[in-house]
Amino acid sequence: MKRDHLIYEFTCPLDDCAHQQTSYIGMTTTSLSRRLTMHKQEGAIKSHMNNKHNTAITRTILDNNTKIIYNNPNFIELKFAEAILIELKKTNINIQQQISTVLPTRKIINDQSNNRHQSTNNNNT
Repeated sequence: MKRDHLIYEFTCPLDDCAHQQTSYIGMTTTSLSRRLTMHKQEGAIKSHMNNKHNTAITRTILDNNTKIIYNNPNFIELKFAEAILIELKKTNINIQQQISTVLPTRKIINDQSNNRHQSTNNNNT
């Protein structure tokens, strides 16, 4: 619980989620213990437990169902690894709540390339 600069996975142990291995992958540069405390206050795990199971998230549930899956002191590599693991595992609880400046979404990239293409075409006519 005292380790930092890691990626962790929380797997929901309740109802159908346990059978479907419904999970959340997160990254923290603080200690895992501190990050799990934050999950009790807000975020996707708390929302999932409230909305799907009508249950308050407890520290015991968090502690017993969270495992470290990757550790790296390099912040950039950690961010990339988190994004790759979320994509590979197709996690059900992860919700993008803020735009990442390190890893833009494909839609943003496509929109930018379309805008450049349109402005190039407009300049040529």
